[in-house]
Amino acid sequence: LRKYSSGLNYYWHILLDEDSLYVGAQNLLLRLNRDNIEDRSSPLYKSVDIPSKRDEVQKCLSHSLNQAFDCENHVRVLLRRKTKYNDLFVCSTNAFSPKIYYFNPDLTEKLPAKEGFGYCSRDPRHINTALWSDNGNPSSYGFIYSGAVMDYTKTEPIIYRPPSDDGTIKYMRTPQYDIDWLSAPEFIDSFDIGSYIYFFFREKAEEQKSYEPALSHIYSRV
Repeated sequence: LRKYSSGLNYYWHILLDEDSLYVGAQNLLLRLNRDNIEDRSSPLYKSVDIPSKRDEVQKCLSHSLNQAFDCENHVRVLLRRKTKYNDLFVCSTNAFSPKIYYFNPDLTEKLPAKEGFGYCSRDPRHINTALWSDNGNPSSYGFIYSGAVMDYTKTEPIIYRPPSDDGTIKYMRTPQYDIDWLSAPEFIDSFDIGSYIYFFFREKAEEQKSYEPALSHIYSRV
């Protein structure tokens, strides 16, 4: 049994590779030796700080949020894009203003970070899901599919596929503010099976009475 710790960093996501273990945390992205995660002298080991910028933190604080948790940069999506570049895709909360990053396998930054709304939730407390799929897409492109919450008030959940990098294929998303599609969902996971993407989530039944306990009627949906 081996363990790794660098303090209170909320280790949210892991990604296992052939020789590496990638870890997404609060303000931090790690690459560890998968055979010995304690070995910081390994040539595989790397630690990359990804804090939010000061102006982004100040904007977050203006919404009366907690700087010690809400207004940090929590990694909420960590996956490998199966393209010819085989790079790492990261989406983080970025002080309630989601941001996406592309890293090479050695954790050198490949492209400048950019806005990540739709790829992951603003709130680090919200469970979101995302995956990369090469199957059944227009023009045989590979795409990221995600389930997240877009807004501060938690009233705009979304299942999202971004546009293609070259702009020839438009984005797709679930209808906005339509409870027949999504009603305050708690996303669990997503799977790529054949030519379909399956999203698993829980949500409150619409027939639940206002005076009933909050968890008295919960449906699981696909």
